[in-house]
Parts: sequence; C-alpha cells; structure tokens
Amino acid sequence: KRNVSELTFDGYNDNLLRVIRANGNPNFPKPPFEKMGWFVERNNSETYDGKFRMFTGVDDIFNLGNLHLWNGKPRTNYYRGDCGDVRGTTGELWPPIQNVNEKPNLSLFVPDICRTIELKYSEEYSKLGIDGYKWIADESVFDNGVKYPEMACYCNAAPESCPDLASGVFNASRCKWDSPAFISFPHFYLADEIYLNDKVGMKPNRDIHEFSMAIEPRTGIPLNIRAALQIN
Repeated sequence: KRNVSELTFDGYNDNLLRVIRANGNPNFPKPPFEKMGWFVERNNSETYDGKFRMFTGVDDIFNLGNLHLWNGKPRTNYYRGDCGDVRGTTGELWPPIQNVNEKPNLSLFVPDICRTIELKYSEEYSKLGIDGYKWIADESVFDNGVKYPEMACYCNAAPESCPDLASGVFNASRCKWDSPAFISFPHFYLADEIYLNDKVGMKPNRDIHEFSMAIEPRTGIPLNIRAALQIN
C-alpha cells in the first residue's frame, strides 16, 4: 500500500528493483531508476523522452516536425524491419496536410513504447469554430500479424513463433528493459475478446477509450488529442 505521490512521481524503495540493479550480469538490462514509480524522474524533465532531431520545414514545409533521429539514431533496433524505423512526429507539431482530399495516414512516434503508431482518417472535426479533421488508431495498431500481416514485424518472439499474441495487445518489453510490459488501448478496446475473459471491470467504450487526434490541416496545429494507452 502506497500513497499516490509514491506510486507516481516520488517513487518508493523496492527490494526487487534493488536486486535487479545490483545484478552484475552485463546481458541483463539494468533500469536507470533507483526507486519504483510510474513517473519517477519524469516530472519537470526535459530529457526523459530522449533527444529528438526533427525537420524545421525550411527546405520543405511539408516535412515540418517530422523526426529524423531519436537519441541520435534513425532506428530503435527494438523491432524488425520497417517497424524499427523512427518516423512521424512527436504529436505536438505537424506539417500541413499536403493533399487534404487524399486524407493520408498520420504517423505518431511514441517514445514510451519506442515505436510509431499509424492514425487513419475518420471524419471532419470542428472545435471553437475552427474546422479540421480527425484521425484515429484502429485495431491494426496493436495487431501482431494475426489480422494484418504488415504488422508482424512488431512481434518480438522468434519469427517462427509469430504471431505470439492475440490481436490488440503489444509486447513492449524490449523497450522497457525486458520487463513484462504489454500495451493496449484502455479496457482492451479493439482487442481480442480473450483479454476480457475472467477480468472484472473491463468495459471498452469507443466514446472514451478511442485513441484519436484532430488537426487543423493548413497549420498542422492539433485541435484535440486523446492519446490514452493502457499498461498491462
């Protein structure tokens, strides 16, 4: 039992974390934190998410905000093939939509899971009299090749064992010092029903659990962001 500040920003001393950090095995990833807490060392931090190198748009305005390097590299090496590439924006700044009529996918790089999420066009959107468009994350985002073969490179098991998870939950363990971290949308929204079995309180609801982003197309300024993920 811990208070909210300990579980979030302040952290607390944890015997398991102490043992892991004391392990001298060079092949065993050592978490860089001395205390346990979901947001330890993250509050008021300008370095937690890493270093981003992005395009300014001076040569091509339609490249504004797109990432070139993350922590000095164009790839994360956490995932195979194209899935390991650093691409998209960080979500705060987007280039103008070059061809609004085509409604292209938007690529959002999420450092918490060391990968890009593809958002697909959903509908027109308006806020405070400003018109824009809304993009959403659909069921393909956390598929591991079960329904969408192009997502198979996000499977971290041996190739012959992939896909190793039912659709809707993503194994982010390699991104988190090999801790058993699995990511989904809140309440396993859009996930296989197997994840809802024998669990109390799960009520997936599109209205409150959908991952979405609305953008004004000429300026690339976000009008609304709902970017909730669930850590399992």
